[in-house]
Amino acid sequence: MASLDSRDPAPRRQRGAVGAPLRRPALAALAILVPVALLVTLWPTHALLRLKPVTVRGLTWLHDRGVVEWLTWVRLEVLANVAMLVPVAAALALALGARRWPWVLGACVAASVGVELVQLQMPGRVASPLDVVANAAGAALGCALGVALERVAVAARRSRMRRAVAEHEPAAGGAPLSGPGRGGSGR
Repeated sequence: MASLDSRDPAPRRQRGAVGAPLRRPALAALAILVPVALLVTLWPTHALLRLKPVTVRGLTWLHDRGVVEWLTWVRLEVLANVAMLVPVAAALALALGARRWPWVLGACVAASVGVELVQLQMPGRVASPLDVVANAAGAALGCALGVALERVAVAARRSRMRRAVAEHEPAAGGAPLSGPGRGGSGR
């Protein structure tokens, strides 16, 4: 018979099952997000420059109508750098467990620095410390999102588990668990 002391591995498995309910979907998301982020950040500039004139024309069209006049090409680039790391950091935090968010934040910042160092060596690419700061902000937002999503998922799972346990327990003052038809002696 298994002991119930603190060295018993069963409670740890149960905690893990409750603590990381979104791990598999997060890993699947990372399998898509990481290659896309690397493709966007390490693609030669000449291919990405084709998008700038279209984007600037779209911004000009919006500005002419008095919409988002504050949004310039430079600000859009910064916002894109923030937005790119939000889903990556959120998925990584969910995959590793929300309590590891400081590690996730550090890994995302280190990856951003690495990408900028690679871009220094690429002709036509411009490495910028502002990109690292924007990526770090996106990673911080993603970590916060990952922590919040895991807390909601854990709370929902615990609530379902409590309901399931409550359905199988007798009501207060109800019949005991042993007796006729319940595997007991009936005495």
